[in-house]
Amino acid sequence: MLFEGLLLGVVAITMVGGSHVAVAAPHESPDAKLFQTLGWTTVNSVEAIQPTVLAALQSRFGSDSRLANPGEPFDATDVVTGKPRRRLLLAGHATTRWFVAYERGGRGHYLVLVILDSGAKVSEPTLLARGTAGAHDDQAGWRVSLAELRAALKDGTLSQDDVHEPYY
Repeated sequence: MLFEGLLLGVVAITMVGGSHVAVAAPHESPDAKLFQTLGWTTVNSVEAIQPTVLAALQSRFGSDSRLANPGEPFDATDVVTGKPRRRLLLAGHATTRWFVAYERGGRGHYLVLVILDSGAKVSEPTLLARGTAGAHDDQAGWRVSLAELRAALKDGTLSQDDVHEPYY
């Protein structure tokens, strides 16, 4: 009886409010909010990423610390051919923050977004998110813009994860 009353109340509110249903936004960390608002200067090559930032990121890659440049071959599937397991999509910097977005090959080929703070002696990750954004096809891989990364982080298709995880 109580459930039926609640259900009727929800239906009545929906009818009064129109056909739009509000969905709660995923929890946004301070760094996720910063990612949305900072004026990022983007770069499109591994060589353009600040060396200390790149080293800090690669230290979390495990046994294969290589990161291919956009468009370069990499192991997109779980078949190991000796190519890198990760390929850069886009990176950028603003103040002491850097973001690096790359595709991770293997089972469940997906995107990774990492934000690092380069203000200290050792660059530290402050945000880790995984999922999808932009466009993907089996031949070309992922293509993603800063705007698409921002939207995916905001809507949760890139979901935030624990930055202290040992491997990215």
